[in-house]
Amino acid sequence: MARDSVRRQGSGLTAAAVVQRVTEAAAREHEAKEQARSGGGSSELGPDPERVAEVWAAKHVEWRRVSDLMGQSGWGAYEPERDVQGSGWAREREELRQAALSAQAAAEARRREARDEVRAELWLSAGPGQLIRAAAARAGNSRTGRGALAGA
Repeated sequence: MARDSVRRQGSGLTAAAVVQRVTEAAAREHEAKEQARSGGGSSELGPDPERVAEVWAAKHVEWRRVSDLMGQSGWGAYEPERDVQGSGWAREREELRQAALSAQAAAEARRREARDEVRAELWLSAGPGQLIRAAAARAGNSRTGRGALAGA
């Protein structure tokens, strides 16, 4: 999430603006870590300052990476599409997101099917069983034997 956030926020920023973001992320990371260490519990950082500190630490690392990349590449402004490593990570994240959404949709479809499915098992003697099979055959269900009426 931190990488995606930096890619979105960093698009078009100059090297100086990215350095400011590095500084801001470092300060926020430090502030959140101090809050977490003091056992602040619920604060202006929310109920989980440790999680906030982790997010800012990840943003700090990513802003530094972007700053270094811009310096090495001589870019005047950050262009996420030219950032090969960042673009690769973004693709991986999107693939994982799509896979999770597909799995969730498949599980939901299975739950719907299971909810809509009715199963009954009925043991009959030969006489009544033959009558039911004959009725099923007239109705278009030509399957016989165990499970013959499951689709009827």
